[in-house]
Amino acid sequence: MARADSGDFYGILALQKGRERVRQDNWSVEMRPGDVLIWDSARPIRFDVLESIEKATLLVPKHRLAEVAGTPVLPSGRVNTTQGFGALLFDRMRGVSNQISDFATVGTPQLELALLRDVLNAVGDMRSNEMVSARQALRERVERVIEARFQDQDFAPAVLADMLGISVRALNKAFENSGTTVAMKIRERRLHAAKTDLGNPDLLRCSVTQICLTRGFSSVEHFSRSFRARFGISPRDYRSQACAERSKAV
Repeated sequence: MARADSGDFYGILALQKGRERVRQDNWSVEMRPGDVLIWDSARPIRFDVLESIEKATLLVPKHRLAEVAGTPVLPSGRVNTTQGFGALLFDRMRGVSNQISDFATVGTPQLELALLRDVLNAVGDMRSNEMVSARQALRERVERVIEARFQDQDFAPAVLADMLGISVRALNKAFENSGTTVAMKIRERRLHAAKTDLGNPDLLRCSVTQICLTRGFSSVEHFSRSFRARFGISPRDYRSQACAERSKAV
């Protein structure tokens, strides 16, 4: 139906049941019941059903949006439906999807206008802080996966991208202008975990090699170079320094 339409439009997707992953451009959003997402038909998009779903999608032609709102542009991404106009939009779409046959012959123009106003209110209400950035949502998912998997030696950006169902390019693009990269975040998490272990008196019997391998590094040489570059001291010297400081405190 989307391909058959002669003009571009926005899809306003309200998920009522199940789970679905939506991917467009450089973002990927995993939707759960109660979520609303705005997507653009002018750009390639992919929908992956993760669990059996029930959803309603409102198709808003851009020319009609321009007539009503004075602009053919809406922000793409997930809408905050926990409060305010976002919550009202989800409730309205759920109600209309259950009663759409009532408007088959009468009331269609009024319904169209009411739904458009709901969409505009939800977007306008959230434009400052309430619009959940799809890029930020992806970054948060990346953080959670890194925290769970950083100790695996084979864990790398390519593995992470595969776990999230996106390309490595899309994964890296999510961190553009953030001052870091996915590879840097993985290395930083490993380094800080290893540093904590080196300063832990309960792990004195563990060698530096054991600690670096346990925390996801593939070789002690790579670990030592990375540790010195990050903290300005070798792992062994840091451990000795930490032991000396504990002795003074005692």
